[in-house]
Amino acid sequence: MKPQIHFTKRMQALFGAPDATIAAEVIAEYVNALDGYAEGELNRAADKIARTRRIRSWPTVAECIDAAEEARRNPADVGLKVIGNFDRWWGERLAKIDTAATEADIHDQLEIIRPYYEAKWIPQRHWNEATSHAEQRRKTWKSEHAAKIALRTIGEGE
Repeated sequence: MKPQIHFTKRMQALFGAPDATIAAEVIAEYVNALDGYAEGELNRAADKIARTRRIRSWPTVAECIDAAEEARRNPADVGLKVIGNFDRWWGERLAKIDTAATEADIHDQLEIIRPYYEAKWIPQRHWNEATSHAEQRRKTWKSEHAAKIALRTIGEGE
């Protein structure tokens, strides 16, 4: 699902659906206006809107863009927490990627890391290291699967 669609679904959950007679057009305008923002930026923008909006009506397109721009400029203002012991935190993230049982497990760890990378709180080399570990884990799954098939083929597998 496009991040802009996910954003509008969150707005609907928070503030109700737009007028049914023009709902599709309203959603399309928000999606078009928010094109170009990354998933993490829009998630942080929606989080900020959810925490700060005092009335139960949709924020304007301009308010949504402002929140997304703020998330892009300064993600720390919209929810990043300072990591106390970075080396331990980083080791845990990589260990969880290295032992991931599913693609969802890998995705979860990368989504924990991504906002810190996008905020430039961690350098490019760390992001590259995390994605490299993810790719290595995927290759390991493929080779383990191939080994199981080979054993079954020669009659020694389960």
